[in-house]
Amino acid sequence: MISENHQDNIPTLTDIIQPGDESMRNHFDASVFDDEINSSDEETELLNNDELKETLDTLIQQAMAETLPAIEAQLKETLTKKILQKLSKN
Repeated sequence: MISENHQDNIPTLTDIIQPGDESMRNHFDASVFDDEINSSDEETELLNNDELKETLDTLIQQAMAETLPAIEAQLKETLTKKILQKLSKN
């Protein structure tokens, strides 16, 4: 059995590999190892794009409109059961 102290001394992948490590360029998603300073202007433009923000807001509103009624129904059902249980105890 390996002791806890011995396990704590084992380096993890994140201890060994740092952002910008060229040796990892062809492994995994290379963007994970890019320096944040090297982010492209295109990405910045996309984040500031009002049209993208509107699209995201619309998608979020649609998702909420679809899921909130189901969540509300489950909550009502759960509350009703709990109230009935408490009333039946009294």
